[in-house]
Amino acid sequence: MQIKNNNKDITVNERVSRIWSTEQGKTYTTVIATIVVVVLMVVFAVVPSYMSITNQLALNDQKQNM
Repeated sequence: MQIKNNNKDITVNERVSRIWSTEQGKTYTTVIATIVVVVLMVVFAVVPSYMSITNQLALNDQKQNM
């Protein structure tokens, strides 16, 4: 895909490379990486722990009601 920029055609890859080479681009990369890590932590650590705790509480309630 071509983008017009002051009578010069540049590709999307060139434009992304230019953005990533700046301080602002590095900041965006860090923010995106942080968000990805947080989401992965929630999915693979917090959710299974929560499910395990709620399952154990349900089993305890069943045992007490017997």
